[in-house]
Amino acid sequence: MTRATPEAGDVTRSAPARLSRTGWLDLALARLCADGPEALRLDAICAAAGKTKGSFYHHFADHDAFVLAVTERWIAVQTDAPTSRFAFNEMTEQDITELTRTILALDMSLEAGIRHLAETHDGVDRLLRETDTRRMDLMAGLYMRRFDLSEPLARDLSRIDYAAFVGLPVISPDLSAQERGRLYDVFDEMVKARFGPSRLETRDD
Repeated sequence: MTRATPEAGDVTRSAPARLSRTGWLDLALARLCADGPEALRLDAICAAAGKTKGSFYHHFADHDAFVLAVTERWIAVQTDAPTSRFAFNEMTEQDITELTRTILALDMSLEAGIRHLAETHDGVDRLLRETDTRRMDLMAGLYMRRFDLSEPLARDLSRIDYAAFVGLPVISPDLSAQERGRLYDVFDEMVKARFGPSRLETRDD
């Protein structure tokens, strides 16, 4: 199935007069950020939308299909959108900087909400694990190209890097994107000091 690729972090915060299927999903992501997984219960999401259950079932076969569709929308917003603009085999150092800043600006409350949802829903857990693996695969590939590393070492670095991405909002939930960026720069400078300067080209702007 081909996923839509909206702008990163582009999640509707209020319900319009008529809700499309995507409108339901964006509303669900917003409520998930604000109130956690309980906000996705059928009665709760219909109340938030100001719509009947009949309107809900016009778009979704059942509640389980809805929850899985919400997770697919999270993948589209938080992974597909920020990465789709880049050809990973042709990235320059400037591209990596731009991608990193885009990722650090993502809605981390949405990341936390999906992880909480996955604790009680096997289908969401499966999609989350697949997405985590996909993200780390992309990161490992970049580490291999940037520093000419072996695949095992690049994968180790990608796991450390990704653990920081996921874990920082847990231990410091009020950390700004700017401060997350500063901490990432410290980590990146440590990697460069250990493995040497990047082998990627620098784009002439």
